[in-house]
Amino acid sequence: MLTLRDQFGAQTPLDITERFMSFAPIESTAPGEALIQGDTAALRLHYDASAWQPRVNHYPHVRQDATGTTVHSLDLRHTGATAHFELRVHPE
Repeated sequence: MLTLRDQFGAQTPLDITERFMSFAPIESTAPGEALIQGDTAALRLHYDASAWQPRVNHYPHVRQDATGTTVHSLDLRHTGATAHFELRVHPE
């Protein structure tokens, strides 16, 4: 089971359009947890660490797409399958 929750425990869509001042990289804070820390909010990705693991050489990954949107992505692997998650920070 994979859920994305904010610091208040509310579920949050994976495509986030709210802008933040800046973002730290996605970090592993504990088994089964990834953290995206911004100036005004923190988003945590919780996953079953016994079944899913961050993909080797892809954790974390930050890039900008052609529109200037900053994309923080995380791939999790599960016995041959890969789940891809992105947090998108759109420019003003």
